[in-house]
Amino acid sequence: MCHQRHTWRLEDHKEMQKEVLKCLDNMIRKDSKILLVGDFNCKNVSWEEMEVNGNAGLWSEEMLQLIMVNTMDQWVEEFTRYREEEEPSMLDLVFTKKAPSKH
Repeated sequence: MCHQRHTWRLEDHKEMQKEVLKCLDNMIRKDSKILLVGDFNCKNVSWEEMEVNGNAGLWSEEMLQLIMVNTMDQWVEEFTRYREEEEPSMLDLVFTKKAPSKH
C-alpha cells in the first residue's frame, strides 16, 4: 500500500519552482515560436517596465529573468486579479516568442 504525505513544505515548493523554470527554459530554447499562457503568480513584477517591485521573491525575479533572456513579449495590459483586501494585480499572463525575421 502506498502512503502519501499531504503536507506543504517550503523546501519542496522551492525545488518544484526550480524544476518548472528549468523545464520552461528548455522548452523555450528548443523552439523559435512559443505561446506561454497561465497564472504565474508574479504580482510584484512590472511587465511594462520589465522590473521587480519591492520584495517580490525569488520566483518572480527568476521568471522575469527567464522572459528577458529569451526575449519574449508579455501581452496582458489589464489587472486579472481583484480581491477586496489586496491591490489589483496581473497574475494571468500571455507570453510569446517569435522566430527572428529572415532578411
